[in-house]
Amino acid sequence: AWSDAGNLGIDPARVELIVDGDLQAPGSMYHIISIHSAENPPHEGDWAFIHINGTATLSWVEIRDSQFGIRAQSYDSWTADHCTFLDNSVTDMQIDDSPSSASVTNCTFDVESGRGVDITSSAGALVYLQYNTITGNSLSTYGIRIYGSNDPSPAIAGNTITGFSTGYGISAEAGTAAITDNNILDSMTGIYVTGSATPIIGTLNLGNLITGNENGIDIKCLAQGGDCPNGCLVSAVARYNIIANNTCG
Repeated sequence: AWSDAGNLGIDPARVELIVDGDLQAPGSMYHIISIHSAENPPHEGDWAFIHINGTATLSWVEIRDSQFGIRAQSYDSWTADHCTFLDNSVTDMQIDDSPSSASVTNCTFDVESGRGVDITSSAGALVYLQYNTITGNSLSTYGIRIYGSNDPSPAIAGNTITGFSTGYGISAEAGTAAITDNNILDSMTGIYVTGSATPIIGTLNLGNLITGNENGIDIKCLAQGGDCPNGCLVSAVARYNIIANNTCG
């Protein structure tokens, strides 16, 4: 798994699963599909990632021992439901560029190091992360990170994000994410807002529960010196949330 004989794809040194057509991986609760390293013993980063350029439907698939898990740069649609990600070295999932739609639901992300989900998709993309469980530890940096120059605007709803004791449950650094109905627990910062981000945090009957963190919601302007607040690009609307039992609100 440490070599790519064809020197193809984004990473010529590691094996990738490149999807230019349509990938169908229909597992079930009792028949889980596992995509993993063949090394004995396996290690984080043994292989590169699943590179989605076309369409894909994954259900009940375990993806482990890679660098990036799934890296999606597709202009088509793809879904992942009831999938499990673990022992991936950099990030479990990276959603790039402009998929017409990407839906990630009911998945489990066990973030041993690095990040859970990176989102840098374009503003027009329909990206949904719903009802997932994302668990970190003291080595994990982000549960969900939204960033980049494409103005990503995903819907982040109904997820449980916990355990990022030296990191961020959700970091919104660009775009206008809708962040609703999530449980964000036991992290250094529940929701971090900075850069040019303008997220909507909570709506009527769909507020977030943000509790047990060092910082509940932290909004940071990056304008220099006297440019703040006039030079600030960051802003957030936070309503209908329960923010309780954090060291700082």
